[in-house]
Amino acid sequence: MGANSNLKLNIITPSKVAYSDFVKSVYFSDDEGDIVILNNYEPTIGKLKRSIIQIIDINNQTFEYIVDNGIYSVANCELNFLTSFCIKNTEEDKMQISQMREKTLNVLNSKNLNNFHFQFEVSLFKKISGIRKKN
Repeated sequence: MGANSNLKLNIITPSKVAYSDFVKSVYFSDDEGDIVILNNYEPTIGKLKRSIIQIIDINNQTFEYIVDNGIYSVANCELNFLTSFCIKNTEEDKMQISQMREKTLNVLNSKNLNNFHFQFEVSLFKKISGIRKKN
């Protein structure tokens, strides 16, 4: 399959070109919902939402980039994303995020957190009572 039968994808940030290559398809979210761009897509522009861009390259490998809000344009078999932030989303990143999420949920559901909230509320109540007595 030649390069001209594929879509040229460019992901550009203020500091770098994060990605530039030919791809088969790109899946992402814009202001109107989820969208899939293929080769020969109708020319268009739109607002990119903070989301994950899923890319299927010309070797049928799927990978993802995390992007911030921005804009995109499609014309002449080329898709350009302009965004303030872009980072490749690897399996290692996904695992670390999952582990951090699990730890956070454990802390939020722990008895220690409930005790902390109770102590904080008691302390706050005492401070408010002290202010009222002074006035």
